[in-house]
Amino acid sequence: MYKSFSLLFDKKPISWRLRGDPFLWQAMHEYLKIKPLPSNTDEVIDTITASFFYLTNHKISEDKFFKIEPFSHGGMSSGGIDPKFWHDKMIPFFCERFQQLKN
Repeated sequence: MYKSFSLLFDKKPISWRLRGDPFLWQAMHEYLKIKPLPSNTDEVIDTITASFFYLTNHKISEDKFFKIEPFSHGGMSSGGIDPKFWHDKMIPFFCERFQQLKN
């Protein structure tokens, strides 16, 4: 049976860092829904890292937050993306989800 990468998006995080982060989540979910579920956590990390760069034109290893205009929907931090949040919180979140699905 085919399992899509989108299974890792079935659960949303409890909280976000900046207002653009949930919009990046949705864009990444759409972007990865046709990709097959990886076979290991290294592939999960590589896929999230590459998708982050593709969708934002920023590396997930950057220290400072940035703004993505298409993710701006009002408010002071609208469209703001925090790469540190994605690196430190979301990559482990996706890896944990992957482990849950593999068991």
